[in-house]
Amino acid sequence: MKEQSVKEGRPQPVNSRRRPHQKRRPRPFKGPYLMILAVLLVISACTLIYVHSALKDYEASQPENILAAQIAKLRKSKTGSQFEDIISLDNMRSEWNASEEEVAQFKKDFLASNVTFQEDHNVVDPTKKTFNVLSNGCQVASATLNHEGQETRLLIFTLDRWSVEKIEVTGYEFHLTAPASVIIKSNGEVLQGAITDGMATYDVRSLTPLNVEICDILGNSVPYDQKNLPTFTDYKVTIPVSYTICGLEPVSLEAASLEPIEELKYVKEYCPDAPDAATYILRLLSDEPDFTILDSAGNEVDFTIEDRKVTIVSDFAGQDSLSLPVDIDPLAVAKLWSLFMTQDLTGSNNGYGQISPYLIKGSYLQDVAWKWATGQDITYTSNHTLKDPPFQVETISNYVVYSDNCFSCDIRLEKTLVLTRTGEEVKDVMNSTFYFVKYDDTDNGKNDPHWFLADYREIL
Repeated sequence: MKEQSVKEGRPQPVNSRRRPHQKRRPRPFKGPYLMILAVLLVISACTLIYVHSALKDYEASQPENILAAQIAKLRKSKTGSQFEDIISLDNMRSEWNASEEEVAQFKKDFLASNVTFQEDHNVVDPTKKTFNVLSNGCQVASATLNHEGQETRLLIFTLDRWSVEKIEVTGYEFHLTAPASVIIKSNGEVLQGAITDGMATYDVRSLTPLNVEICDILGNSVPYDQKNLPTFTDYKVTIPVSYTICGLEPVSLEAASLEPIEELKYVKEYCPDAPDAATYILRLLSDEPDFTILDSAGNEVDFTIEDRKVTIVSDFAGQDSLSLPVDIDPLAVAKLWSLFMTQDLTGSNNGYGQISPYLIKGSYLQDVAWKWATGQDITYTSNHTLKDPPFQVETISNYVVYSDNCFSCDIRLEKTLVLTRTGEEVKDVMNSTFYFVKYDDTDNGKNDPHWFLADYREIL
């Protein structure tokens, strides 16, 4: 009983049994983690703000942006009263003698334009930078900046500090060197450049804005951006020198070369005023040129273009009748020549005496005729007789007057040869262009020109 009472009097712990090997739950780490994360975020934000500030300062410190900020400041001034605090107009008043009205108009035009800056890399002083101030692409002022020192950011990031020393108006100006064949216009007026070795140099200054255009010979034009010339395409045109190329108006061009026209090669020897073939280089802005070619009578001439080479369909436009007064019968001369070629003229040397009065002494054609009359080839002509009349077809057309002393015409003659041995009839056709010149082949000391047959060419 006593022992039991002692047990009853001992306080008994609640849930005195303990589970064997039971682990204790770890204390939570969430609070310190959030604190560390917050600190990192703050540091990152500060770093980003600092880097952004450094980059912003770097952009603002660039000379072009410094000048742009000055122009922006001008534009924010509604009255324009700050203009001369930033841009000096002394040159306009002293050098140009500009009136106050001209000064006011200049301010208005400048502030309304697109202002850009172009560095002058010819400045050798490392403490200074010079920029050309461009208004709508045209130089109008000069800006000078001074180097104020450097700042280091982020240990390796260096900023150059620049300040504006002065901005002076020089007037609207542009400088350009271009091929002499290119037309330069300013405000609608054609400019005259200083030409050296085929290149023209232009230096223009003005108080008013310059609207500069680059034009080709046909009147096509593009604005000049003060940077690069537009692309031109060259076309080679070969036409008689008496012909005209027309765009919006007749084109005045200096020929790149002058050469005798092939069909007038022998004619040219006795008629210096016969036209040459002039080759022109058309330097055009368009890949699809729009121009016409007129002959000496003002008629439009057809032509083709292939590989940028212009070829006229016919060198000369003919007429139905001869407008030039002459004392020669082209058809009669052609008939004599046709009969001479078939050994049907009478007289010594196979009738040479009948054709020789129409040939220039010492000429190529006289030499041909003499060799034919006295050579072996003529003896191979078959014996024959002619029908009566000798010519069954005789036509003359396409008169072309090259000058007062030269013309040509197309003559077609058909005659029938009756072979003596067989009686066979053979048709002999001559279809050629005959060229006639007025020339003095005498040596009597007098000016005594006559019309002669200078050449003939078969029409193919």
